[in-house]
Order: sequence, then C-alpha cells, then structure tokens
Amino acid sequence: MSGRGAPVIDADPHATTPWQRLHPLSPVVRAGRHLISIGLIILAGLVGSRHAHGDPRWELIAIGIAIVAGVVTWLVTRWRLVDGVLHIESGLLSRNSSRYPLNRVQAIDIAQSGLARILGLAELRLRMASGGGDTGRLACLTLEHATRLRNELLAIARAEREEPGESGRVAGSALAAAPGADIVEDPGTGEPLVVTHPVRLILGTLTAGIGPVAVIACVAFAIGLAMFPAAAKGIAAGGIWPIIGLAGALWKRFNGDYRLTIHATDAGFQLRSGLVQTTSETISRDRIQLVRLCQPLLWRRFGWCRVEVEVAGTKVKKENRAEGQVSRPLLAVGRLEIGKAIIANVAPGAPECSLKAPRRAIWKAPLSMRFLAIGSNQRYVAARLGRLRATTTWVPLAKVQSIRATEGPVQRRLGLTTVHLDVAGAGACATLQDRDTGEALELLTRLPAQCAACRNSRTGAEVVNLPDRA
Repeated sequence: MSGRGAPVIDADPHATTPWQRLHPLSPVVRAGRHLISIGLIILAGLVGSRHAHGDPRWELIAIGIAIVAGVVTWLVTRWRLVDGVLHIESGLLSRNSSRYPLNRVQAIDIAQSGLARILGLAELRLRMASGGGDTGRLACLTLEHATRLRNELLAIARAEREEPGESGRVAGSALAAAPGADIVEDPGTGEPLVVTHPVRLILGTLTAGIGPVAVIACVAFAIGLAMFPAAAKGIAAGGIWPIIGLAGALWKRFNGDYRLTIHATDAGFQLRSGLVQTTSETISRDRIQLVRLCQPLLWRRFGWCRVEVEVAGTKVKKENRAEGQVSRPLLAVGRLEIGKAIIANVAPGAPECSLKAPRRAIWKAPLSMRFLAIGSNQRYVAARLGRLRATTTWVPLAKVQSIRATEGPVQRRLGLTTVHLDVAGAGACATLQDRDTGEALELLTRLPAQCAACRNSRTGAEVVNLPDRA
C-alpha cells in the first residue's frame, strides 16, 4: 500500500485518506544497524553447532522470532490523513496513536540510510513547532512515494496557513558546473546551488577539530610499530582502539557533511547531504536562532570557513550525527567569500565586529585578545572570539531569550565583564567576551528594550541573492 500504487493526496486541507501501511521491507531497514552483527552471531552459532554436531534449532528459532516480530511490527503500524492532521498508529501490546497537525509542521525531511538507499526506500520526518521537539516518522516508504507525499503534505500545510508557496527561488545567474566550484547549476531548474567540494571536505576534516589529533595519533602509531617491532603486539593492542574511535568520529563528520548542498528559497534553505546515509532537510528562516562563521587555525591560510546555524527545537533520538544536534551546517568547508554571501542571505544587514576589547584584556587573554570584538545595529548583535578556532556569531535581537553578565576574579580586578545573549537551544548563545564593565552595563540596560521592540515589529527577512560566480 505504498509505492507507485499509493493513492495521491490532494492539496485540500480537509482531505481524508484511507489507512495505509509502510513498505513491507521497513522492519529490515529499521533494524539495519543491528542486522549485520545479529547475522554474524547467528552464523557463528550455526557453524559452531555444525562442527560440534549439535542442534542448530535454537538459532533457527531466533531467526523465526525476528521475522515474526518484523512482520507484526509492519502489520500494526499504519497512517492516514484526516482534516489536515496526520495520524500514525503503532504498537501491539502498547498501542501508540500520534496526531500531527500539518499547520504546526516546521519542516518535512527525507532521510535514507545506506540500506534504505540500496532498497530504494526513504524515511519521512515531520518536525513540529513544539517545545518538546516532537518528530513524526514514516519509516519507510519508497523514495518516489516519500518525495511525492512530502510535497503534498507541505502543500496542505501551506493551504491551512495561507502562506506563500515554497516554490519561490532566490534569483541568480546559472553557472555551468566546474571542477572545484562552490556554486554549480541545478540540472533540474538551472538555479545556483552552493556545494561543498569532496576534496576540500576531506582536507578540512583532517585539519580541524579532532582531525589533527587523529593524524598525529596515526603517525605516532605507525612510528611506534616501525621502531619497536619486538613490542608490536603490545603497541597494536594499546593503540588500535583509540585510533578506531578517532576514525569513527571523523567518519561521522565526513559522512554527515559529504556533498552538502544548500539552495536558498523564500521559505528557507533546502539542505541535502550524506554519503552512506543521505538527508534532505528544509530549514525555515523563522527557526534560525543564530548564525556562526568559524575559521580554524589551519583553514585561515587557505581562506576557508564553515557556516552554521542554530535551529529552534530540541534534540531528537540520535540515529546519525546530523539529527542528534540543533546546529546545522550551511557550508561545511568553503571559501570565505562564499561564507559571507550565505551569511548575507541568512542575516541581511548583519553588522561587522568593529568594537575591539579594551587593551587591558590582554592580561586575561594574551593569545586571543586581538580577536575579541563585537558589533551591533537595530536588528543584530555580532560577537567574535577565539584564536585556534576564530568564531563570529550573529544573533537576531528578536530571537534573544535572556541576557546575562558574568565576571571572574581576574575580570573584576581588570574592570571587565562578559555578556551572554541566550537563544533557544541547548547552550546556544553569543558571548561578548571581556568588555569594559561600563560598556557591559550599558548593553544590559539597552538590549532588553531593543529585543522587545524587534519582537513586536518583526517582519519577514528580505532575500539576498547568492553570488553569481565562485
């Protein structure tokens, strides 16, 4: 009841569809992460039983139970649409019935694990506008059905809210794809897409965060094996697991950011990324809480940067790196001018950080003092800090939820204060570090009224074109 033969849903908010089931292979995909390990354990048991002339029936019983459980799970899971509300029912002993009003949907994403891609399936995720970060899931449908259903649900959601369609696009000159280009032409629409180049992503992953640590650890491990062959077993036993852990962390980062493509529209930003597991996501402009531009130390020589946004909502069940966080990359590794163009699109009119920290701040932060700066205007506050990882953060004043000041003992002696602007999200804030105490008090007095005024008069952000050439 899913796939090519699935009924088509009209964009009528009051449309009602019959109950439908997921794809029959859905249990296989949902258990895919554990399928290989379980299969190896069962295979080892079967081989061991054969060599020992034992009875393999327990392994066969386990396989039968797993198959029956998968079939039952598929049979008791169903969904339908009633008057603009998506109904999802699941569970046998403990029945779960969920309702997702489409007028409360913030985004509908499509995700594909490696096994789902092989089978041509996809998972549909509905991100709701609620403090609990509710997420509705239809796992899995055929990719064609998931794509069509996503478009139809978005059309119904727009019809209920009576908002402009999501089909609007940012104007820009189309470019022919060129090797190493940051901006290429969408073959379907001929519109500009910002794409993270794979080679640059590999180099960026190895030269930022834990990348240098992993490289140094691998080199030290290889040197140890070469210089002390007699102790090779001990070195291998002690060093292989930390290296595997570092490699796993690097792989998660690389897989999540691989071929990250951003397409700016009047409704927000459409993101696609992933190597083994692919994700398609739409981020509404209203959900963006702050924008961050990062330049690790080794990237600055090449003029590279990373652009991230903090998105409203809480963490959901972590099935991959991208889903277990509220921070979303818009540019994984790219040139600084492309990063600035994206920031101009996300936060039009964002100010520069032109007000540097007082010179006496060098006694507290001798290495990073020259990087400390802030800026502000009627809509945004900007803050820059960090030396090893230079980070500039822009916060829309309409999104600020609280403003607080902190002073350490050294800061009190130097007459310095740090101001924090908190937004929605776990620990998401902009830090105005080591400001003069008088300046900090002025900010604490002025910003609350300015934030309230921005919230009361907030309008849709204007759209700024992406650059025409890389």
